Amino acid sequence: MSSHQHAQNDGANDNEMKVVTSQVVAASKTTTTSTTTTASTTTATTTTTAVWDAVAQVYVGGQVALTANADHALLQELMDENEGSLPIFGYGSLCWKPGGILADETVTSIPGCQALGYRRCWAQKSADHRGYPHFPGIVCTLLQQDEVHDLLSSFNNKDDGQPPPSANPPRTTTHCSTEGILYMVPPPLVDTCLAELDFREKGGYARDIIQVVVDHEKDDHQNRPRQRPRQRHALLYRGTPDNPALWPRVLRDLPYAAAVISVSIGPSGRNDEYLNKLHEFLVQQEQHDPQVGDDDDTMALYRMVQQYQTLQTPLFFLYGVGSNQHNQLNLGMKKNRNTAGAGGGGCTSPTTDNRSLMDDGGEVHEWTEILLCGVPPALPSQSSSNVPELSSSFSSSQQQQQQQEQDWPKQVLAGGGHSAVLTTQGNLYLFGWNDKGQCGAKNSTTKPLEDHAPAPLHAPLQELRVETCALGFHHTLLIEQETGHLWAMGDNSRGQVNGHFHVKNNNFDDDKAQEDEQHQQTSAMVQVPTKVPFLANQRVVDVACGLFHSAAITSEGEVVVFGCGRFGQALSSLPTTAMGSSSSSWSGRWKPHKGAKLQRVACGRRHTVVLDEHGCVYSFGDNKYGQVGRTINSNPSSNEPEYQQQQDAKPQRVHGPWEMDGYTVCDIQCGWSHTVILAHKTNQEDGLRDTAVYGWGRNDKGQLGIISGDDGDNKALLNCPTPVRLFADISTPIQQVACGSEFTLVVDRMDAIWGCGWNEHGNLAHSQPHEPREVVSTPRLVVADGARKVANPPTNPAHATIGLAAGGAHVLAMRVVVPPSS
Repeated sequence: MSSHQHAQNDGANDNEMKVVTSQVVAASKTTTTSTTTTASTTTATTTTTAVWDAVAQVYVGGQVALTANADHALLQELMDENEGSLPIFGYGSLCWKPGGILADETVTSIPGCQALGYRRCWAQKSADHRGYPHFPGIVCTLLQQDEVHDLLSSFNNKDDGQPPPSANPPRTTTHCSTEGILYMVPPPLVDTCLAELDFREKGGYARDIIQVVVDHEKDDHQNRPRQRPRQRHALLYRGTPDNPALWPRVLRDLPYAAAVISVSIGPSGRNDEYLNKLHEFLVQQEQHDPQVGDDDDTMALYRMVQQYQTLQTPLFFLYGVGSNQHNQLNLGMKKNRNTAGAGGGGCTSPTTDNRSLMDDGGEVHEWTEILLCGVPPALPSQSSSNVPELSSSFSSSQQQQQQQEQDWPKQVLAGGGHSAVLTTQGNLYLFGWNDKGQCGAKNSTTKPLEDHAPAPLHAPLQELRVETCALGFHHTLLIEQETGHLWAMGDNSRGQVNGHFHVKNNNFDDDKAQEDEQHQQTSAMVQVPTKVPFLANQRVVDVACGLFHSAAITSEGEVVVFGCGRFGQALSSLPTTAMGSSSSSWSGRWKPHKGAKLQRVACGRRHTVVLDEHGCVYSFGDNKYGQVGRTINSNPSSNEPEYQQQQDAKPQRVHGPWEMDGYTVCDIQCGWSHTVILAHKTNQEDGLRDTAVYGWGRNDKGQLGIISGDDGDNKALLNCPTPVRLFADISTPIQQVACGSEFTLVVDRMDAIWGCGWNEHGNLAHSQPHEPREVVSTPRLVVADGARKVANPPTNPAHATIGLAAGGAHVLAMRVVVPPSS
C-alpha cells in the first residue's frame, strides 16, 4: 500500500485524523480549480463525492473511490469473515513504517505476505507526499498482470499497432505476486482507520479487495502454532489504470523514473527515502533475492538512484515535441545517426525504450518528458561506502547552501537539428545533429562512466565556459564567460563560422547549398570552437544564427554580420575577395547614426533584425515575403535580378502600431521568413506590466496566426509586409516569444504555451479534424498547463521560469533560473 508519511510517518498526525472528514469537505469548498475527474462513491460513514483537483493533483471533497471488488457489501463480507476485524495489505510505506491507526498496539501485522496476480509498479505520481504539484514524486501502486500488459501495449501501439522491440520487456510471469505485509485492524478501530487512509490516499488511489497468501512461518511475533501458507482476502489502496495520477511513461523508462526519485522531495520527505526503505524491507524477506528483482522494478530503481547520487550526475528535466530525427529531443533513435551525446550515437539506455514515443519518422506529437544526464565532475570509487548519506529532511540553511552550489540550467536552445542546455556556471551541453561539427568534436570523457550510469551521459563543451550562445541550422555561436569573446563551430561553407569561405564557380546561391556543400573542402567544417578572428579583441553581448549567416552585437552597441550576404542580410550584397586568393568574405558592421547602442539581434533565413537600447527596431536583407517589415524602393526597370530588387542591405527602422499603442519593444525573434517582437508598457491604473506581440512577414503556413477572412474560408493571409498585432485574443499577458523555422510560440503569464504555423512534424502538438495536420493557421494551445507540464525540480530555485526554444522542427522547454529575454 502506498501510504505515505506526513512529516515523520507518511500519514497525518493523530489530531489531524480526528477531523479528517471536516478537512476533506473544507478542501472541496475552498478549491478554485475546475475539476476533470469525478469519483462518485459512498462508504458507511460518508456519502460525499470526491472530485479530482487537476492543480493540486489530489481528490478533494470526499472519500476515495471503490472498485467493483470493494463495494460496501463486499467490504462488510470481508469483515464478517474476520469477526469484525479488517485485514489491510500494505506494499509501500506500510512495509516499513505504518504510522497512524495502523501503529496502534492492538493492530497486529504479518510480514511475508504476497498479493497474487499483482505487480508492484512505480507508476503513481505523488504530488501530496513525496513531491509537489510543480514536480511530483513517484510512488508505487499494484496492477494486475493484464493491466500492466494493456498499459504498455496501448503505450507502444499508439502509432502503428506494433510494439517496438524492447531491451527491457515488461515482466509478466504466469504466477506474478508482490511481497508485502498484512495488518489486522480490530473492530473498534476500523472506521477511524478507513477515514485516515481515505484522506492520505487521496492522490489517485482507490479501495480494492484482493487475494493474498499469508505465510505464518514468518509470523514470529504471534503466539500461535505455525501453519502452512494459506490464501485469504484483504483490503488495499491502489492506483487503478484509469486513475488520473497514473504515469504510464515511467513504466517504460526506468532511468527517467530513477532520476525523478533521486531529486524529488515533498511534505512527507525525500522520494528516495521511500524507495530506500522499501528496498531494505524487501531485502530482509527470504523470498526476495537482493540482487535480482522478481516481479517489480524496486531493485533496479534502487540501484539506479544510488548510481545517480554516487556519481553526482547533473540531471536536467526537459520537455519537448516534434522531430527527433537527429536525436535533438534526446530520446534516442530507431537507427544510429551522426549525432552528439550518448557516446556520439544517440542510442537509448539498455533499460529505456523511448521509441514507442515516436512514429516511424522519429517524430513525437505529444508533449513529452525528456531527461538529459550530464557528465559528473569526477568519477568517485564505486564502493557502497561512497553513497551519499541521505537525510529525510533539510534545514533552510542546508537548502540555501545546496542551491548556491548548484549549477542551474540557464538557457535551453534549439537549432536546425541540434539542441543545447546552458547552465549558470557556463557548462554547455550540446546534443543532436552533428554532421558539420555544430555540436563540437566527439568527447571521449563519457567512456569510463558508461558502465556506471543508468542513462547515456552528455559531456559539456570542454574548451570554454559559455555566457550565452545561438544555434543555427548547421552551426553554433558561443560567447565566452568573463571575456565576452565570440567563438563559433560547425558548417563554414558560407563563412558563417569565421567570415571566410572558399569560392566555387562564383556560386553564392544558398538555394543550391546542398549541391555545393558536397564539393566544399574539409576546411568548410569546423569541429571545435574557433575564435572569430575579426572580433578577437572585442566583447560581444548578443549573437544570432541565420541559415548561412551569423550576427553579433558588440559591447559598443555595434552589429557585426558575416557569412552569406547574397540577399543583403550581411550588410552587403556582394562578397569581397582578396587579390590572388580563393577565399572570400561577406561581412559588415553597422551602428545607428544617432549614437544609440544596439542590444539585441535576430536572424532569419535571409534577413537580420536588430534592436537598440531605446526600443527601436531596424531590419535589412531579403524582403520577398515582407519579413523586413517595411517597403523597399525597387526599380522595376533595373537590370538587376528580381531577387536583388526585393532586398535591402542598408538597415532601416521599422515602424509599427506598438508606437501608437504606447509600447516599447523589448525582444525580437525571427523565423526563416517572418519576424515577431515582444513589447511592453506599464499600466497607469494598477502599475502592472502589460505586453503585446507584433509581427510581419510570411504567413502561408500560419506563421503569424493571421486569417484573411476572404469569403469566410478561414484561409491564412499569405504575406504580411507591415507589422500587425498578434495573439491579441490571449487575455493573459505574454511573457516570452520564440520563432521556429516556420512557426511561432508564446508563453503567457499563466505558463500556458500557445503556437501557430507549420506543424508537419507535430512540433506544435496539435491537429484539428478539419484542418491539415501540417498547418495550424491560428494560435492554439500547445501546453495548456505549463506550470505543471513544464515541471520545476527541487534542484532549481522556486522562482525558476519557463525557458522555451523553437528549432527547425522541434520545440524544447524547461525551467531556467534566468529568463531568456529581459
